[in-house]
Amino acid sequence: MRESTALDSVRQVAVVAEDRVGEQSIPPSFDEVALYPYRPGELSAKLRLIEDANKAPDGERLVFGDVVIDVTGYEVTRGGVPVALTFKEQELLHFLATHPDRVFSRSQLLTEVWGYDYFGGTRTVDVHIRRVRFKLGDEIERRIHTIRNVGYKFVSQI
Repeated sequence: MRESTALDSVRQVAVVAEDRVGEQSIPPSFDEVALYPYRPGELSAKLRLIEDANKAPDGERLVFGDVVIDVTGYEVTRGGVPVALTFKEQELLHFLATHPDRVFSRSQLLTEVWGYDYFGGTRTVDVHIRRVRFKLGDEIERRIHTIRNVGYKFVSQI
């Protein structure tokens, strides 16, 4: 099982002139290499591959400071101590953490986390976000950004 850290989410693409491939050595720290000039769609395809690599596979733990999210074990710990989250709080945190740096409206979060069977108002998302922030403290509070009049975003880099 591989642990993710905040720095693991920084992915790099090396852009190399096609006619200079043999002349330049590419450090192994790069995740992808794009040849310049680009073929149509090549760079966007490589960026999509990198984005997909950022999603947590089953059995992985996401680590954000002293907060650890066990994706398959449905357990969140802070400083090694389990934090009691409700099922929906856990689902909401998991969804946001596995889709970093994307803004989701309250309606989108209701659809993704609560599903089609929820008939309440969108403000329930606000209540759950507030509870998650309170229970997990500063590390997660700094990462879950409120986007005024839109919704929320989980920030991978702070």
